[in-house]
Amino acid sequence: MKCNKKINDKELMSNQIVLQYYEYKYAEYQKFQISFPELKKEKDSIIMRMRNFEFSSVLDIGAGSGFWLSEYYDLLSTYIGIERAKSGCDNIKSVYKKKLDNFFVFNEDVFEFKYKNIPDFNSIILSFFISHFNNETVIELIKNISKAKPYFNNIHIIDSYWSKLRKSKYNDKYLEIRKRTYRDKSQVDIPKRYIDESDLNKIAADLNMHCEYKFLGNYWLYCILWNQ
Repeated sequence: MKCNKKINDKELMSNQIVLQYYEYKYAEYQKFQISFPELKKEKDSIIMRMRNFEFSSVLDIGAGSGFWLSEYYDLLSTYIGIERAKSGCDNIKSVYKKKLDNFFVFNEDVFEFKYKNIPDFNSIILSFFISHFNNETVIELIKNISKAKPYFNNIHIIDSYWSKLRKSKYNDKYLEIRKRTYRDKSQVDIPKRYIDESDLNKIAADLNMHCEYKFLGNYWLYCILWNQ
């Protein structure tokens, strides 16, 4: 079953019930640790490659709770995070506000945010963001950002990979509604898919960028899109 065009990804991810789910999820992330050995190994491999990159100023789209930021904040001169869930913003502020001189976190929707009003940045971080949206939605967002801030030169993507392991377990990779369990055991509809090279190559081509694959694991991937 190919990508369901009837799924309104932005509308679903903006739903108040979905927001409440992420408020709960990010509050829990303060004590979250990866316990599955292979996932921890993949995370460490990604972080090792990220830390080889000369970061300076970063725009973190859908910043979450700062889970990945903990591994590279010391490389930054400027951090700009945008996250709709207040608990995620609160987590990031409580840990990193005093550690970075140029530190900005906005509790806003990434699709409605006025990017022209923030400082310039060199890099964009998209960690587990793309897999909740269609390629077209992601491309539209990046193009809107580049109109306001045209001088960034790379995009770092970490996300769920459509690997051989996942192909052996699941029917398809395309965007569909998946159930997530909320604190009272009720379920929330979240749009979710898996990402592979064809998705990233399409996004890169539409943005006139070059795609460099840094890590392809059984569960996660890491790549950098560069301006040509």
